[in-house]
Amino acid sequence: MNAIITGGGGDIGSACARLLAFSGGNVLVVDAELEAAEQVVREINERAEGRAIATAADVSIAADVQRYVAQAATWGPVDVIVHAAGIAGPAAPLHEFDEAEFDRVMAVNARGTFLGLKYALPFVRDGGAIVNIASVSGIAGYPSAGASPDDTAATRTNSAGCSAPRLSCGAARRFSATPAWRRSWRARNCCWPAAGPVSRGSGGAL
Repeated sequence: MNAIITGGGGDIGSACARLLAFSGGNVLVVDAELEAAEQVVREINERAEGRAIATAADVSIAADVQRYVAQAATWGPVDVIVHAAGIAGPAAPLHEFDEAEFDRVMAVNARGTFLGLKYALPFVRDGGAIVNIASVSGIAGYPSAGASPDDTAATRTNSAGCSAPRLSCGAARRFSATPAWRRSWRARNCCWPAAGPVSRGSGGAL
């Protein structure tokens, strides 16, 4: 089994990477922060039956996405893709939300998922699985959620678009997961700074 996990240095992405590696799979752990990806890979390679490799990429840049897809494809057809890369952006009422921050959130969360689908689909094995991590903010709004509802809607649209004739995912299975807010280093540091900083790996269970 060959897998690509974006956001693999974060809480959800790293949990997915560990699960697949402990099932004996080859896992490419992709993250904007190479050090975070390498930490996950070290843990996996010390304990798991599978093999993991870390790579740094900005999922909003097509060339970076093409590079990590090509790297994973050297193992053979891709069986699993998890698009877990995402940023929350600052907490602010919509009328105060900075346009540059909105563009940054949409670039990573929506465009990143689109590019991952666009360039990885030709390498996905029939019967493979594609999981796009969205957010519960797109279903139930939260005060000062900023761009989250919009990027979640786009992520879910990317998932649904795979079923359209012109954007067919072939025989690959498509899923869009919408986890709720949880105590993680990213959520606390971006959205509730008054609660104090939280380091990677200190969040609760998935």
